[in-house]
Amino acid sequence: MTQSSPQTVNKVFNLPLGIIEPTPYFQFAVKLARNDVILIHTDSLTEATNKQGRQLTSEGLLNLARKLNPTEPQRIKDAVLAAVRAYQGHDDFTDDVTLLVLHHNAADPPRMSVTDYATVMGKALRLIKV
Repeated sequence: MTQSSPQTVNKVFNLPLGIIEPTPYFQFAVKLARNDVILIHTDSLTEATNKQGRQLTSEGLLNLARKLNPTEPQRIKDAVLAAVRAYQGHDDFTDDVTLLVLHHNAADPPRMSVTDYATVMGKALRLIKV
């Protein structure tokens, strides 16, 4: 769910990871703005079925997510799961459910000390065992 460029996100579809090996995946970049939210989820959410037998689909999940307040990222997970449960008309999921919520707060990372920087570089160059 991105406020800055939902059209870009909607146009890119790939097979789920690990379905067919080897599978080429499209790599793309989306510029995020403050308070943009990315939802990474398993198919159990998009395949949730209502009483009429219709699946929610990716577009349906995106429509549910767009109604949420992106400035409260800690509540998004519970709100998405509640919205999917309401769509289904019951609380039980028929498949495993994974939902990862990423919130862009536009904050700069804290400045590293010289010791922290040396440690990071040492690990990156494999001079320090991880």
